[in-house]
Formats: sequence, C-alpha cells, structure tokens
Amino acid sequence: MMAASDQEASVVLALEAGSEFGSVAVEVDGELAAVLVANERRRQAADLVPMIRTVLARAGVRVQDLSEIVVGKGPGSFTGVRIGIATARGLSMGSGCPVRPLSSILAAGTGTGTHLPNAVLQAMPAGGPTPDKVEAPAPDRPRLVLLDARGNRLWMGCVATRAGRVEVLLEPRAALVEDLAALDLPEEVVACGGGALRHADVLRRLGLDVAPWPEGLPSAPGLLALRRGLPKGPLQPPGSRWSPDYLRPSQPEREALRPEAS
Repeated sequence: MMAASDQEASVVLALEAGSEFGSVAVEVDGELAAVLVANERRRQAADLVPMIRTVLARAGVRVQDLSEIVVGKGPGSFTGVRIGIATARGLSMGSGCPVRPLSSILAAGTGTGTHLPNAVLQAMPAGGPTPDKVEAPAPDRPRLVLLDARGNRLWMGCVATRAGRVEVLLEPRAALVEDLAALDLPEEVVACGGGALRHADVLRRLGLDVAPWPEGLPSAPGLLALRRGLPKGPLQPPGSRWSPDYLRPSQPEREALRPEAS
C-alpha cells in the first residue's frame, strides 16, 4: 500500500476491454507500475474485475489512491466496450476520481505491443507477418491502425508518435477495405492491427508495409501512452454520463432501424 507521504502521487488506472484480449495497467507518477493481459480471448466479462484487483495489488495501491481512470471507449467489441465503461464508471463512483475516455483505435497506434503473454502472441490473425519473420518497423513511423470489423468492414485511424508526443493524422472512422486506396497518408506509414493482418495482401498491393502481430492491438499500456502524448481531453466527473465510440450502430440498433416486414 502507498505510504502516507506518497498520498499525493499520481496514480492512473487504465482499462481496455473492447479488444480481443482485455488488459489492465497502473501508472504511478508517470511510470508503468503493473500490467496484466488476459490469457484468453473474449474473457472481459469474467476476468476484468479480478484483473483490476491483481494489478492494483502488484502496484501497491488501492482504489482509494486512484487520481484518474483511463478507459478505452471503442471501437471494438460492443459487449467488451460496454463492460469496460461500466467498470470504469463504477470505480469512479467508488473512488471519487474522474474518468478519461480515450479512443481504443488511436491507443492501438502508439506502438505499445509489449507486456503480452504467450497466449496473445500465439493468437495471430491469419494473413500477416509473424514477429519472428519480419523486423518491427521503426517506432517513429506513423501507424495506420486497421481493426477488423468483419467482412470487408474496418475501423481505422492513424497516429504518429515522436518523442512521446502523439499526432492524430486520421481521426477514427468506420470504413470499407475499398476505401484504403483513397487514403492520403504519409509515405512512411505502417499498417497494423487485426484488420491489417487480415487484408495484408490488399495493403501490400497499395505499397504499404504491414507490422507484425501484436502491433495494433488496443491495450491498457497504449491508453496510457495516448494519455501522455495527446493534449489532455475533458475528464468525466464521477456519476457523469457519456457515450462509447462504436463508430457504427450495434446489431440491435441496426435491427431497430430496419423497416418492419410487411
């Protein structure tokens, strides 16, 4: 536990529950103190709260010590994003600290594909280069993050990280694979993420390099890097209501919009 003299320390908890592998991280005074990544896909509902307890204990802090909670607000798994946001809101109410919702897709482009267990490394989507078959691109090259939204659909965004500062080159958006050819991006950009691996052949025909797995995986360390690198966005006080960034309607919302069968 934190000593009394340390009570003014900045303690930030980060939650990412919308990606394939949920993750939790704690940063104390700007230094990464503990990270935990789920060992199995889609285990956010069962594992997120126990993971938070474990990470807080490893960092030697309590919920009452938190000064801020950072949470991935999507895009990603509809269920996972909702679980992450609901958990962040509950912790915010319990601790009295604010929540900073950040884009999961922009966080995935910060190049923080580390601290991952073997289960994640072995779960590479089909189509892309593996870490042992290609050299990781330079960290200062811009990342075009492409997350797989099924079929020919993608979630995309692009960031450049230089000297710890993050510049957004392409705001998060929903797109189709056919839209990739029309993007106006820097020549040195590197594509990453599950969508980039799935459509690696298309990207290579467009002259783009594809980073190896697990680059482009939304993660809690990525959220912390995005928080440090971007101008600070608005904090949400305990009890406030705000919306996830799904970038497209959920299946129930799409079904509600369909005209009734005659």
